[in-house]
This record gives sequence, C-alpha cells and structure tokens, in this order.
Amino acid sequence: MIYPDAVLGPHRELAERLLAAGDAAAATDVITAMIEEWGESIAGLDDWIAEVNQDAFQDAALDLGVLLVEALLSQNFSPEQRAQWLARVEDWGKGLINLDIVETALNQWWDYPPLVSAMQGNITEQGPGKAKRPVLLTN
Repeated sequence: MIYPDAVLGPHRELAERLLAAGDAAAATDVITAMIEEWGESIAGLDDWIAEVNQDAFQDAALDLGVLLVEALLSQNFSPEQRAQWLARVEDWGKGLINLDIVETALNQWWDYPPLVSAMQGNITEQGPGKAKRPVLLTN
C-alpha cells in the first residue's frame, strides 16, 4: 500500500504555513508542484498497484484539492486566468488525480450568483437569493 501523506505531508505543511502567512501565490506554487510531481509518479504505476491504492489516491487528491481551492480563492484572478487554471486542472484530472472540487470552485468562484446573494445576507427557506424578503426563524 502506498501512503501519499508520507510523501506529500511536509510539502502540504509548507503550503499551509504560506497560506497562514498570507502568501497564497507561493502556496499555489507549492501545491501545483506537489500535484504535478505526484501525478507523474502515480501515472507510471502498474494498473494493479493503482487499483489497490485507489482510495488513498482519492483521499490525497481531495486533500490537495481543498488546499488548492483555498489558495486560488485567496487570489484575485480574472475570468481568463480562471479559465487557464480550469484547463490545467482538467489536464491533471485525466490521470489518477480527481480534482472536481477545484473545478467547481473555478467555475463558480466568488461571483457565483447564489454565493454572492448568501454573502449579502439574502438567505431564505428557498435558498440564497430565491425570495425577496427574509424568512424569520421561530421555535
């Protein structure tokens, strides 16, 4: 069994420290390098090894994806830059690394209408931005 955390852990910790220090761009560089190197490493595995380790790979991809989402959403990207990132993430997804969470974040970003509505406090029983007046919750 392959343990991705043993290999990725120290680099993930570095990315987390960079994010905590407010350097999302540097954290993105570290996470990107992790994903690319890890992707190349697991792409060359025999099929049976990949199958046996599929759950570990999925867990590691989710952890990396969440970290990358935090780093990307901490930066101001234009729609064109987001599209470039989306293409890059989709390329990574052609291998054993599934980064659906990153694709979702890039597609919806901070300007996703239901999210914008919720951040403005427009949350009702129907969901964010679905009704004109707020619903008062009572016991």
